[in-house]
Amino acid sequence: MQDDDDGGAGWGSEFEDDNMGNEEDDDTSWKVRRGAIKVIEAIIVSRPEMLRVLYSKYAQHLVNRFKERDDNVKCNVLETFQHLLKSTVLSELSQSVELELSHMPSLERQRSSTDALGVLVPHIVESLIKQLKSKNLKVRVAVMRTIAQMT
Repeated sequence: MQDDDDGGAGWGSEFEDDNMGNEEDDDTSWKVRRGAIKVIEAIIVSRPEMLRVLYSKYAQHLVNRFKERDDNVKCNVLETFQHLLKSTVLSELSQSVELELSHMPSLERQRSSTDALGVLVPHIVESLIKQLKSKNLKVRVAVMRTIAQMT
């Protein structure tokens, strides 16, 4: 009978330890998500020539992260998206200036980062509107800055 009690107690305490380990992992997972966002932001800022690739690979994922559960990480996601918008505008301006200076019309139409952004706009707007309902003032301000940057 004692073996049954020890086996049951041992199993129960191990199970509790496993749960505690998961809670600790969950508590630090925001650091990994924030770090990933910071890497994407660094690429956006330092490599504007990669905007088409960034839109095709990461823009949709970035918009999906607007619903991030940690408010600080959510603000980082919104700030990164703002950098993406700013880089898109600057890239389009520089491309149009280069075309005007060269006086050569482009013979083939390439999908620009602005076109990729246009495809995402309905999803972006829907996601931003949902985030305006946040109780955190910092998140609502970041959402409003993102909306202002889109206009």
